[in-house]
Amino acid sequence: MNHFIQLMEVKSIVFSAGDPVNASDPSGQSIWGAALGAVAGCAIGAVVADIPGCIAGGAAGGYLGSKLGNGSHSQHKQPVPSLPTPSHTTPCTTSPTTSTVPGPTSPTQTAYEYFVQKGLLNYESAAIVGNLLQESQLDPTIGQYPAGPGRGIAQWEVGGRWNQLVAFASTEGLPWTNFTVQLDFIWHELNSDYSSALTALTDSYTYIDATILFEDSYEGASDPKMTNRVAYAKQVMMLYGGGVSG
Repeated sequence: MNHFIQLMEVKSIVFSAGDPVNASDPSGQSIWGAALGAVAGCAIGAVVADIPGCIAGGAAGGYLGSKLGNGSHSQHKQPVPSLPTPSHTTPCTTSPTTSTVPGPTSPTQTAYEYFVQKGLLNYESAAIVGNLLQESQLDPTIGQYPAGPGRGIAQWEVGGRWNQLVAFASTEGLPWTNFTVQLDFIWHELNSDYSSALTALTDSYTYIDATILFEDSYEGASDPKMTNRVAYAKQVMMLYGGGVSG
């Protein structure tokens, strides 16, 4: 039941943040504001200065009405986070176990294509990447702010899963900060200790519920900021997954 309520809340926020199905389009409000302002302005202008006043008053009223229409809508728009600017400074050395991963233009594309090549569907891969963007902006060297125990793209905790990552990286002969090593470790966890997360992911039907289920079963953040995760996943779908249907 909690997942259903959370899903409905996220969908309503995503749609009101600029989705094509949102009926409260700012251009529509601007047109209606302009029309009503023009009628009112024309009526007042006609009383004061006959026909010329009607024309002048209508133009002025239309302009003010359009501004009011835009202003009332902007107060209700929800911000949608943007994907990070593609960076070429993030370590992306290919490990021996993932030699087929192409050299992409951004870490976001690297991660998305990695999971697609592992056999996941486009929206399932986007759901993982959306979560990772919220966790770390896909920076494999990042530490949890401000001085928390999380490390790497999935914010594995020092003293627990991060230690397992370090041991895993040594088996590949690479440092734990290597981007592809961390993708490999996610896939390793999804096929071992966190296989239930992979099952939940593959049982999903949309990028929205896939994102929510992956956070709940794999990340388990104390403050997930689910709206951001879903917005990131949607942007990944738009960029690399062929878009979304609604």
